Amino acid sequence: MIHIGIVDNDDCALIAISSLIRATSKDFSVVWQVNDAQQALAHTFHYSPKAQVIVMDMGLCGICGTQICECIRRHDATVGIIGITAYPTELYRDDCIHAGAQALIEKRRLAYGENIAPLIRSAARGLPYPSGSGFYDTHTAYQLLRTTKEHDARTLTNRELIVLKLYANHCSTNQIAQRLKITPATVFSHVRNAVGKLGASDKREAIQLCLKQHLF
Repeated sequence: MIHIGIVDNDDCALIAISSLIRATSKDFSVVWQVNDAQQALAHTFHYSPKAQVIVMDMGLCGICGTQICECIRRHDATVGIIGITAYPTELYRDDCIHAGAQALIEKRRLAYGENIAPLIRSAARGLPYPSGSGFYDTHTAYQLLRTTKEHDARTLTNRELIVLKLYANHCSTNQIAQRLKITPATVFSHVRNAVGKLGASDKREAIQLCLKQHLF
């Protein structure tokens, strides 16, 4: 049995992709499906059961799927990641390779009946699909990212830093929203962006990275 997680900010697409995967093979089990990058990271790093393959939309709200992919790959050398997009794959291919994904496919190809099973089975073994496509296996991608320079917290915007600093000072989301005169959803958006830029697994790690670099 191959355990699969799905992240797509479009609920209709999320349901459709989940149904398609379940119908493709009895060996496929969708163990979680979420519409938010933070939830995807939480399921990947903290919750059980763990997914062996993550099917990830490239166009998430407030953050690109490749940022989440890279965050996962910097911390995990085994989970296979398949990128999906409503746009031509050329827009994301190079970034997906750099971020450590094993494959990338357009959603319309799935809608027109292309079989996703080979991609899932290959990714579950940590292998790229198709072979020779330029994507790396999970262990090679992990090693390549581990040897590159870690994200610099100085790339964060001033607002992103302020939000993380307020969380570090034990403010709640609603308190931060009131203080900055923004909505709680915008607060979460700043956190998602910061987590992605830092390659952190969650808000707590993002705060620790900022403290380590003496930014607050």
